Amino acid sequence: MFRHKSIAIILSMMLVFTMIPSISFGDEISTIENQQNNLVSEEDNETPNDKTLPSKEDEIEKENAKDSVENKTETENNANYDADVTTTNSVVSSEQELRDAIESISDNDSTTITLGANISLNNIVEIKNGKKITLDLAGYTVTNNIQTERAIHVIGSELIVNGTVEGSGMLIPDSNNNSYGFIKIMGVSNVTLNGGTYSGDTYNGSFVKIVRNGTVDGSGSSVVFNNVDMTSNNRFFDTNTLLTEADVMTLNVEGGSYNTEGQAFAADTMYLTKLNFEGVQVTAGGGPCIEVCGSDATFTNCEFEVTNSSNPSHFSASAIGVSWDGIATIDSGNYTSTGYGLYVYNSGGTIVVKDGTISGGKAAIKADKNVQPNGVKSSITVEGGNTVGKWQTNDPTEAPLLVKGGTHTENIEKYLDKGLKVEIVDGKYVVVENNTVFLNGTSGNDDNNGANKDNAVKSLDKALELVSENGTIYICGTVTIDSEYTLENANIKRAEGFDGILLSVVDGGKLTILDSTIDGNNESISYGSYLVFITNGGSSVIEDGTKIINNKTSAVYVNNNATLTMNGGEIKNNSSANGWGGGGILNCGTTTVNGGVISENIASTLGGGIYCERGTVTLNGGEIRENTAEQGAGIAVVGGKDVVSAILDGTTISGNKATYYGGGVYLQSVAEGGVKFEMKKGSVIGNEAKMTGAGIFGYVYIGPVDIKISGGTIKENVSTDENIGHAIGIYGYNGSSAYPRLELSGSPEIVGDVFYQNDYEDGYVIHVTDTFTPINSIEINRSNNIEGLAAVEYAVGISPNLEHFNSGNIYDGLEIEGQSLIWAKAKPVYFYDEDGTEYLDYRHGVIIGETINPNNVPAPEKIGYTLDGWHLEGETELWDFDNDTIENRTKLYAVWSLNDPNVSVEADKTTTHEDTDAILTVKVTHKLDDLDYTYQWIKDGNEIEGATTNTLNVSDTGNYTVKVTAKDTNSKTATVESAAVRITVEGHVYVPVVTKPTCTDKGYTTYTCEICKASYVDDYKDPVGHSYSDKWSSDANGHWHECTVCGDKTGIAAHTFKWVIDKNATTTVEGSKHEECTVCGYEKAAVAIPVIDEPKDSNAKTGDDFNIIAMLAIMGMAAAVSVFMVYSRRRSN
Repeated sequence: MFRHKSIAIILSMMLVFTMIPSISFGDEISTIENQQNNLVSEEDNETPNDKTLPSKEDEIEKENAKDSVENKTETENNANYDADVTTTNSVVSSEQELRDAIESISDNDSTTITLGANISLNNIVEIKNGKKITLDLAGYTVTNNIQTERAIHVIGSELIVNGTVEGSGMLIPDSNNNSYGFIKIMGVSNVTLNGGTYSGDTYNGSFVKIVRNGTVDGSGSSVVFNNVDMTSNNRFFDTNTLLTEADVMTLNVEGGSYNTEGQAFAADTMYLTKLNFEGVQVTAGGGPCIEVCGSDATFTNCEFEVTNSSNPSHFSASAIGVSWDGIATIDSGNYTSTGYGLYVYNSGGTIVVKDGTISGGKAAIKADKNVQPNGVKSSITVEGGNTVGKWQTNDPTEAPLLVKGGTHTENIEKYLDKGLKVEIVDGKYVVVENNTVFLNGTSGNDDNNGANKDNAVKSLDKALELVSENGTIYICGTVTIDSEYTLENANIKRAEGFDGILLSVVDGGKLTILDSTIDGNNESISYGSYLVFITNGGSSVIEDGTKIINNKTSAVYVNNNATLTMNGGEIKNNSSANGWGGGGILNCGTTTVNGGVISENIASTLGGGIYCERGTVTLNGGEIRENTAEQGAGIAVVGGKDVVSAILDGTTISGNKATYYGGGVYLQSVAEGGVKFEMKKGSVIGNEAKMTGAGIFGYVYIGPVDIKISGGTIKENVSTDENIGHAIGIYGYNGSSAYPRLELSGSPEIVGDVFYQNDYEDGYVIHVTDTFTPINSIEINRSNNIEGLAAVEYAVGISPNLEHFNSGNIYDGLEIEGQSLIWAKAKPVYFYDEDGTEYLDYRHGVIIGETINPNNVPAPEKIGYTLDGWHLEGETELWDFDNDTIENRTKLYAVWSLNDPNVSVEADKTTTHEDTDAILTVKVTHKLDDLDYTYQWIKDGNEIEGATTNTLNVSDTGNYTVKVTAKDTNSKTATVESAAVRITVEGHVYVPVVTKPTCTDKGYTTYTCEICKASYVDDYKDPVGHSYSDKWSSDANGHWHECTVCGDKTGIAAHTFKWVIDKNATTTVEGSKHEECTVCGYEKAAVAIPVIDEPKDSNAKTGDDFNIIAMLAIMGMAAAVSVFMVYSRRRSN
């Protein structure tokens, strides 16, 4: 048996050893190295960055298995590992770990600390020195066991408490009945609570407090409650009196619910620091939900409720209380109390309600007078929303309540703001704008509501109090003003059917109208129903923004002993009743216009803009424009028994239209007093009249009319029908025996003629009373044709000047006689263009024997031409204005010459080369487009024959010009010779390049111009012939003899090869041989000679096929032996 086993073992070992040689030594080394690399990779993957911190469940499991040696060892190993890790996130499970985690952070650094278990604080935890701590409650709680203190003190640092995971929060246990809360803030800090539940009772404390005392100052700190739920018997937030700047948000509460048995929030600040509540639910048992003490608080979409049933009359039972100059703004939400919805205490403050619902069992709104020596008034303003309950104030003046909108259960009419009224809808009082108020100054009553004519108020003050900002006051009875009164931002209209004066200013009263509209409403009325009537010492001032419009009789009447001053605004679209004058203003007193616009008014007779019947009108500024009337569309001044005067000293009178006389100004005397009109500045421009005097018309009927003009502008006025007297018309009812006196001085601009109408028999005279330098010569026309009458008289000491005036009648002229310009017989002078078109404005008369005044000669301009002068018809000689005199009717025609064209020559090059042309091109410009041009080129002062186009090719050196002649359609010509252009032509500069002869080709020299590259060939040399080498040249295809000069081939033949052995082969080393030409010696590449054959070696090699065969043989032998042993054993059994 033993033998059999031994044989089997031996065979097996043989089998194993047979396999071993198949693994090489190099393979073993490679395998070991790979195993080492894999190990290193696994270690690299276990870096601290890849390890995860133990979960909460892991920590619990470790605590439950402290008696397990294996788990204890694992915990210790993990602790040792974590001690080597630098992280900004610590997990703490006890007060000490929390304290250590905070202490481990460097000053001013930040970290996140996560609770791993509920912890209790028995000692104060401080966060200071600028540290920024995020405390993640992670579903656990912090319990304050500290008596008479808050558990966490934040000192000049930042704390964020995240309690968004369910179960997170802070607690005060029932056993700690002297706790003050959770967080105390000392030093400028930021504290944010995100989510979580905070509950427990405090000993007259608050969960979070900002402290300021003699030792610490938390002023400037900010606290945020974000979706936090709090329950307590006292406050959730409080401060000492802080000195925080007004732009700092001290408390921001968004979302969450807050339920307390007492007061919920308090904030005491010296300045209006910000508080904000949005989407917050607060329930307070005692109240208030918040006292805004010195702060500026905003409440949006909150639900505040005070449930105080024991003492609801106490001031603290208010949903929101305001004190010590605080401000509360209610944007939306519901604020209710068993006591007071909103309450301003007796230390003063402000509440503004924009929207929301305010309700109180005692009062929805209450304000007490500020009893402190300083500070603001107590006030509450309700702009919208709803109030349910009473409105109360103990002093309407010092603690006013004001309502601007909303819906209310109580009648709040006495608190209404200006322009509002109350409508009862479904039993509630709804505040609406009062857009219509009726005012009757005769029979109205200010106890009325002004809703209609029957309930009209009596005074303007009451009407303005009732009407809305954009509403309208309808006057249905004259309002009398007998004291100083300013009407501002009012919109007044004539009530339908009211035919009377709207505003009557009497007995020294003064009415100032500013930014207001007084509208006649286009009602059909009778004469005398003015919009503003000023009389008996009254006065009125019209300022900017005022409109006095749409009345069917004069808008403003200024009676004698009354004054009107217009500084701005407009009087527009009014019309006087039939037969009366003064569409805009009817003046019998004193009217001064310093500004504003009087426009689009209509008078059926006199003065569309202003009718001055008595008194004085002074026009210092503003505009009188686009008015209409029979006479004096702009202004009419009519004198009676007393002098009536008007002064134009800056106003613009323009665009007015008169049916008859005086488009701009109409002046007429009807009694002995007469009229005085003085023009110092201002303008009378662009007015129209069908008759004469389109600008100014003066008419003497009875009494004098004195017109003095020393400045200003009169121009562009048009007498549309009579076509005379465009600037000024002077008319005497009794001819020249009595007519307006026109005095001129200074430097006025009068364009258009002055017409002496009805000046028979002695003629009218213009008087120059002082230094006179008119802007232009003034044209005069007259009705009669008597020669020798004075036309203009100059005061003593002033020299008459014919350049000051000219006659508008071509048969009249003016000449100097003494101190006068007198009428003299003249002959007409006409000026025509060469095509026969007359210059009508310059047709005039020239006294016989006088020269033509150059100032009366036209100076026309024509594009492309120059005016050379004038000549008589049929003559060519120019008229000599200095010496030629007028003897007969004279027609002068303009003589024009065609302006020279602008001519220049451009050369593509000024220096050219032999056999290369320079190109000259003429450039011609002229202001006329339809001219024909001819050209003649000139070289060195001589015309070039045939060179008559606008370009010239130049091949010779010289100075070149071109003479250009322009011709218009009337055959006028102008010839100009251009400036010279110098062209220089240079000769060739040749550079030789030699080409040597070859075996077969001639040699030569090429001469090339270095400037233009022109070339020619010369100096040829004969070929040199071939010179073949005696040596063979060859390639793979054959051999030949080659020319040593040009490489030409001769004697080309194929190779004749033989084998040449370079090295004999041996039994171990190959040999080599090559083919070689027997003629030229060309060699092909060598080829190998194989080694000499020997017998092969039969020994087995490790790893070769023999090993495999041997292994298979042994395996077969082993199998056979095994079968034999089994068989033998069975036989023995």
